[in-house]
Amino acid sequence: MLLFADFDETLVRNCIDEFSAATGIRDAFSISCLDRSATFGSERMVFTLVRSKGKPLVLKLDLAEGTKRLTKEYQVIEKLSSHFESGSQAALVKPVYLSPTGRFHVTKLLEGKTAKEMVYSPQDLRQAGQVYRRGGEWLNHLHQFEPVKEEKAWFNWMLEEVEGHMQAASPQACRKMLHRFTAELERDCRNLSGMSCIAVFSHGDFHGGNLVLGRGVSYGLDFTEACTKLAVYDIVDFLKMDVFLPAEPSQVGACGIRNHSKEMFFKKYRQKVNSGFLTCALRGRLLIEWAKISREAFERSAFMRKKFTFLERRLSIAFAQPLEG
Repeated sequence: MLLFADFDETLVRNCIDEFSAATGIRDAFSISCLDRSATFGSERMVFTLVRSKGKPLVLKLDLAEGTKRLTKEYQVIEKLSSHFESGSQAALVKPVYLSPTGRFHVTKLLEGKTAKEMVYSPQDLRQAGQVYRRGGEWLNHLHQFEPVKEEKAWFNWMLEEVEGHMQAASPQACRKMLHRFTAELERDCRNLSGMSCIAVFSHGDFHGGNLVLGRGVSYGLDFTEACTKLAVYDIVDFLKMDVFLPAEPSQVGACGIRNHSKEMFFKKYRQKVNSGFLTCALRGRLLIEWAKISREAFERSAFMRKKFTFLERRLSIAFAQPLEG
């Protein structure tokens, strides 16, 4: 596994030299690795650029040959900028520079904690509730960027992904439980597929690490997967981290998420979402996350053991209830 400290500093310095020459910002920057892809660790990295005067910047790098990911992301941020200027409590990461090569771009560093950090280690459950309220508010603003469309919903991809994880690895999950949950999910998918659902301009990867909560303002970042698709998938991506919060069975709905978290999210999210679609999609996502934890990962990682236990408990509670909607 590549460590954060393992990167080619000369390469990053060359990017900084290009940035300085193009913008006239010639500060002396110190570099630290902020993040790197778990799957593409040698290609996709994010660095903080700290200077003695002025606020820190973020340099996002993608070394894959011929990739246009960061060019697309930067253009999406620019396209959304005017829309988010009108939302006083919903904002975006600020673009600064895009390399003509498309290999890197520079943005301002966001100040605050991510939604995931606050949910994983909440000071109290009321704080977690406010995270979901602010997440719903930010996502509602994004989903207003373009007119809502109506599209047919097809959920068979969830079943195919669960089956793929069952065949590709040795899952830690009990096979009997996996088959029971999958059979129930298949029934729900069959009943809902083909029905109309709203499609919007979506973030595409709206997990809790991609929303930074500052003082009174929520900032979205990482738009490499942005596209038009069913609104329900952005909602699922954000709500699913709720499984790490403590809850009694009576506090958890058929979707596997605490009722309070869902209620707080929809205080500010105003787009029309079919409850049955949301429940089915959340069950499917939690089941996929559970099925893909292999025995090896379970043995190796304390975090995976914790995640596995929480997912199993929530899935058991969810599938013991009738589908909502």
